[in-house]
Amino acid sequence: MAEAVRVIPPDGAQEILHRYRDVDPMEAMIPALQEIQTQYGFISEAVVNQMAETFGISVTEIYGVVTFYSFFRFSPVGGRTILTCEGTSCYVRGAGKLREAIYDRLHITADESTSDNRLAFLPMSVCIGACDLGPLVEVEGQFYTHVDPTKMNAIIDQWIDAPTGEVAHAHGSGPNDMGAYGYGPTAAELGSALPVEATAGERRSGNATRGIRG
Repeated sequence: MAEAVRVIPPDGAQEILHRYRDVDPMEAMIPALQEIQTQYGFISEAVVNQMAETFGISVTEIYGVVTFYSFFRFSPVGGRTILTCEGTSCYVRGAGKLREAIYDRLHITADESTSDNRLAFLPMSVCIGACDLGPLVEVEGQFYTHVDPTKMNAIIDQWIDAPTGEVAHAHGSGPNDMGAYGYGPTAAELGSALPVEATAGERRSGNATRGIRG
């Protein structure tokens, strides 16, 4: 299995940044950073400098955004990242139990990778923004709704042996992709015992931000 990416290729980052050239730099900063991190798993100092030069904004402004949001990180993690939402709504719906399930199954704590670098765990205190569908879990751009410990183990089963290429954080991959930020299988599709309030139609379209070029 290939190791997690340790250096973000400048050409790859520039390809993402270039698509935001017609968007106001301050509005483009966060979605561009999100794309780069989702693609490569982290944000590097080189990327910050590259973004500052491309967008014509200061390095300080970019660092201010990256350090403010807990989603962003400057260090790569091994393998594929299990991201859990621990915002208020998801937490009261049982997100804390998902953390325990991950600890018990993978023997890792927050911001750690498994010994074989196949999976990493990143809990988020910042709300993902789909409170009625929580607890939410994301892996490789796939979002899972109404997750309980049983479903969490099913998600781990799905990804633990999935092959990873050089870019272990490829965005929106898999048969359940519904666009750049589409939701993956529902609780019912993975056999969760929880009652499911959402229907299959309650999925995000992942429409691109206006002004972004393909």
